[in-house]
Amino acid sequence: MSDADLNLFEKKLKAKRKPDIRAALSSDDSLPSIQELLAVGALRGVLHAMLDEYPTTLAEDLRTLASGSEHMAVAATATRDGLTFGEAGTGGGRDDGSGDDASSGGGGGGGSGSGGGGDDGGDGGGSGKRDAQSEGGASESVSKAVDVARRRMATILRSSEKTILHKALRHLDWRICFQIKSLLNSMMLQHRFFRVEGERAWLNQLIRRQSVIDERQERCERAIERLHAASLGSGHVNAAMHAQTVAAIFLILAGHDEHPLAGCAAFIPAASPLVGDHSNSHVVPVLKPSILKRDKQEAARGALSYLAFWEEKMTLWNAYLLGQWGVAKGMNIEAASSIQREAEQILKEWACSVPTSPALSSIAAFAPLIELGAGTGLWASELRVRGVDIIAFSQKTSAGESRAPFVLEGGPEVLDSGKHDERTLVLMWPDTEGVGDYGAKCLRRYKGGILVLVGEWHDRTYTGHGKSFSPEFQGLVHSHFTLVDEQRLPNWPLLFDTLRIWKRNQMMQLVTPEHRQQSD
Repeated sequence: MSDADLNLFEKKLKAKRKPDIRAALSSDDSLPSIQELLAVGALRGVLHAMLDEYPTTLAEDLRTLASGSEHMAVAATATRDGLTFGEAGTGGGRDDGSGDDASSGGGGGGGSGSGGGGDDGGDGGGSGKRDAQSEGGASESVSKAVDVARRRMATILRSSEKTILHKALRHLDWRICFQIKSLLNSMMLQHRFFRVEGERAWLNQLIRRQSVIDERQERCERAIERLHAASLGSGHVNAAMHAQTVAAIFLILAGHDEHPLAGCAAFIPAASPLVGDHSNSHVVPVLKPSILKRDKQEAARGALSYLAFWEEKMTLWNAYLLGQWGVAKGMNIEAASSIQREAEQILKEWACSVPTSPALSSIAAFAPLIELGAGTGLWASELRVRGVDIIAFSQKTSAGESRAPFVLEGGPEVLDSGKHDERTLVLMWPDTEGVGDYGAKCLRRYKGGILVLVGEWHDRTYTGHGKSFSPEFQGLVHSHFTLVDEQRLPNWPLLFDTLRIWKRNQMMQLVTPEHRQQSD
């Protein structure tokens, strides 16, 4: 299918849909989505850099202005007293800004009429000194008042500039959301059009479009480079925007764009065309960009390095795939497959789920902890850095896999002694691909009351019953525990792992020791 055919097809689809008046008024059809996205992203980066150059934030300036109102009232009073001070003395007024006016009244001994003579002159001299001192104090008060007023005016001007920049950034953010959604929507519509011809019809179309990518290689490379450097949002919002876009691309590629959970993969729903139906499932917690935050102390000590690595990868992958689509309306299928294989390898070498500061804080609240199947010990390491009491066990690692030195060798059998019953049991992806009985063995031996589970679940996955826990394990949990908390986590493409905390319905063993021996 040629460019002309694709454009004609998209125009027909748009004609069938209800027109979006706001989009029609705000969009510029002469500027392709990818070009505007790159331009707006670059401009946003410049404006954001301008904001960063200020020594204070807009919020700090507004607080300063609010708290400074009382000081300004005092300064105004000082200024007023200084300007009218001469009226209170005997030496004449200062309203016109001139010096002492002898004709206005008896000042010193040289006064005319009945005011002049010996002792009266002495008293007049003393009064003059007092007037001079008072005038000096008034002058100092005026100077301070002027200084306060100047600083306030500077703060007002600075806050006005920042307000303008913030308003401009908000408009640019809206345009970025609009264009990303437009690009993904064109991808989704093309996929649905070809899907009626068969499951591989769209993949075959993308393979054919590879020749167009090759022809426009230089343009694609420039778009990829600029998109990678562009600012799609402030701070963690930028990473969130890249992550949700590459997640949407892989959902479309896998044919999950109409899955009930597809819309839940978005940090910023306004930038995603994917929607979902949650009527038959529990309410899914909202995925917020704030979970990606890392404070300066965490960054300085290298904490949450896996989260930073995840952000880098998602940004790179999104720039590569979305850049190609924007320029050539195609994607390198081999590259997309390579990205998926790389993600799978990362899961093996690092961890299946990405820890965040809110998730770690929630887990820490249930310390002391015992983690079985800890793998490399990445999550346990993050918890230990925070001073959390946790012991971690893992069975023999595969070739080339390394684990933290504090991770002990052991499996479900470590629970047999009962000495860890007071600890909260932590399990993360115990059953690879959702197959096996490792998780069930751990649960049958555990006599404690709290479970911390990280991974996919039967209602939190795009395929089957999830890739983290076996159906047997999930059944045991639902039978004997109640869900008390759930939190979203950053996900690798095509995964939907969450943090879930469960509390036992009643303090009792799931099975007898005899059953445990039979299950082994």
